[in-house]
Amino acid sequence: MKLRANSSMIAAWDYNFKSRNLVVTFKNGSNYQYFEVPPHDVIKVFGAPSVGKAFHRIIIPKYRYEKLCG
Repeated sequence: MKLRANSSMIAAWDYNFKSRNLVVTFKNGSNYQYFEVPPHDVIKVFGAPSVGKAFHRIIIPKYRYEKLCG
C-alpha cells in the first residue's frame, strides 16, 4: 500500500518489512526502489520535519537503488 508523503519532492512511498525494500514515487512521476533499507531509517525519513532533506541525507548515500519502469 502506497502512503502519501508530506513532501515537496516525494509523492508517495511503500515499504516492505520482509524484503526491507522501499519504493518511492517522486512528484515528477518517477519511481525508484531502494534495497535493504532498515525500518529505523524509513521511520527517520518519513517522520522528519523535512522529508526531502532527510531522504537525501539518510537514504540516497547509503542504499543501492534502481529506477522502476512506469
